[in-house]
Amino acid sequence: MSQTRLFTLPPEEGTMTEADGGAMSSEKRLQVLFEKNLKELLGIDFLEREYSISEGCRIDTIGLDEDNRPVIIEYKRQMDEGAITQASSYLNQLNKNFDKFKFLVTEKFDLKRAKSVKRNAAIRVICVAAEFSKHARGAAETHNIELVRYREFSQVVKLLALELPEETAKRLPNSKKTSGKGRARKAAGRSSPRGGEQERRYKALADFVASLGDDVREEPLKNYINFRCIGGQRAAVVASVLRYKNKMTLYVNLDPRQFTLTPGFTRNVRGKGHWGVGDLEISINSDEDLENAKPLIQESYRINSGRTVVPALSGAGGRVRGATGRASPGMDPRLPPVGTTILREYRGRTYGVRVLDGGFAYKGRRYGSLTAVAREITGYRTINGFDFFNLNKK
Repeated sequence: MSQTRLFTLPPEEGTMTEADGGAMSSEKRLQVLFEKNLKELLGIDFLEREYSISEGCRIDTIGLDEDNRPVIIEYKRQMDEGAITQASSYLNQLNKNFDKFKFLVTEKFDLKRAKSVKRNAAIRVICVAAEFSKHARGAAETHNIELVRYREFSQVVKLLALELPEETAKRLPNSKKTSGKGRARKAAGRSSPRGGEQERRYKALADFVASLGDDVREEPLKNYINFRCIGGQRAAVVASVLRYKNKMTLYVNLDPRQFTLTPGFTRNVRGKGHWGVGDLEISINSDEDLENAKPLIQESYRINSGRTVVPALSGAGGRVRGATGRASPGMDPRLPPVGTTILREYRGRTYGVRVLDGGFAYKGRRYGSLTAVAREITGYRTINGFDFFNLNKK
């Protein structure tokens, strides 16, 4: 790594004096300084300090970068090879406990951002120290760890100098490179304002596709967004979405010849060049178009994932066929009667789940347990459904 030298400028034609920089007095002081200024220093959103990912494994700082990739940060006054190896071991621990991490993101930010955190995304590890030994630098290169070297200068004014790897520096907020948030909007053609009609409609679409299965992943690309089923043998694309100011165009991975096409709504684009994956084009200009598109999206998921999808139930406020208004034999006594809607306030939103005979209905899909619904809402895989819906308190 290069050497940082800092000089004080003399009045007029005097002689410059080199400032004497070095390590901070304690690692804790260094950690607090970075955490309070993490966005400005490294372009990372702070999540938690001393994050316990598993027994005996405590990460100094955990955060998210602009691409919603988890970032592990470790601090040392001087870092040797052993510290680098220890930091790299946190990668495996975080992958093993990824659902716990996503729940932390939900608590600190929101469910939408938690859903955008991909299990298979490359986790970044950053080590911050005043000095790195030769062996530490070699180990960091082997494990693909970013090394940030700092020096504190306090003779005249308090200064902190950082030496950043190119990969780290280009992610900073003042970088000329478009931010991750901006890239996502550009990539998906997001010209509509946040909170507008198209933004709301896209969120409804994304929630519906995600509800089809835990193996569905949202994948923003340069010019469109893919929804990919990673559980299938081919990790096939279920649907691609292009977003414009006044409409959305959806491509589903189906054979258009197997469906009756509606002019202005569906179109066969096989053999025609277009962004996205799929031969059946769907134009979504209204909420009604979105509802009509859902069976086609379900069919694409069924074919490309190899899994069975229960047909959509009636929409919000509709009656569930077979509702009796009384408990069915064999039902858990903690549950209300069939046909009842259980409401739960969570992070500023109200979620409703209808009790069926032998299951539950949520967002047009049948679930076998309340725990499965709670997992869908929170993104947290080890949550208990009865606890989440406060039914164990009765």
